[in-house]
Amino acid sequence: MPYAKSLARKVFEKDVHEFSSNSRYVSVKKNKVDYNIQQVVYKATIFQSSAALEDYIKDSLTDWIYMLSSLGMTIRYVPNELVCWSAVCAQKHIFNNFFSSGDESKVIKKYSSLCDLPALFDEEHQVKKVKSFKGHIKDRKYPSVKNIERLFFRFGISDVFLEMSKKGRKDYRSLLTSFSDKRNEIAHTSRDLTYTWSEIKKVVQDLKDLVDKIDRVLFSHVCKVSGSDCWRTNVGNILNLDIHDPQNNPPP
Repeated sequence: MPYAKSLARKVFEKDVHEFSSNSRYVSVKKNKVDYNIQQVVYKATIFQSSAALEDYIKDSLTDWIYMLSSLGMTIRYVPNELVCWSAVCAQKHIFNNFFSSGDESKVIKKYSSLCDLPALFDEEHQVKKVKSFKGHIKDRKYPSVKNIERLFFRFGISDVFLEMSKKGRKDYRSLLTSFSDKRNEIAHTSRDLTYTWSEIKKVVQDLKDLVDKIDRVLFSHVCKVSGSDCWRTNVGNILNLDIHDPQNNPPP
């Protein structure tokens, strides 16, 4: 299957285009927008674009889990790293309590009550019956370099920025760091910062390029692990539960 934009990327690009259009409008001299208002709009574009990137990261991975569930896929089509991390998270609070209290009977009772744990290691168990997977996205959805690295590692991509650089021949880790620095500067020292339309345009172009490369890396990975049916490209990818037999559509 040739690459197609994910639904999450399409939404991101639509939102960022709107933010960018607002900045373009206030930059045009004939519109006679006050300089101070221009600066507010420019800075808002950076903040809103950061939020759109955060939504993209969350939605692109959530859609993968959603498609696995809606297609009736089994655990064998979930990244092994995500299965292992889910198992770790399910147990860690129990062992933390045990190490602090030493109460063996309590830890045994709590451990035996973990209904999802055996299912995680049953390759024929359906993904839709496991509730924990989506919860491992929210805590890392803020789009910092560290969060993106860790989040995509959970989903089986060992070095997402390395894979992105192979596709784009660019240092995307530095690109994101530069954008994050601008966003943080505005959050803490906006009174002393000024921007031009050309700078905002470059920021938006860089973010669109960043999302393009993440999307392409994720597409290849989803197809490899789960099959191309699990790549959500539009709202119409919503299918009735249990109509799909994963054994008839193994990952390529």
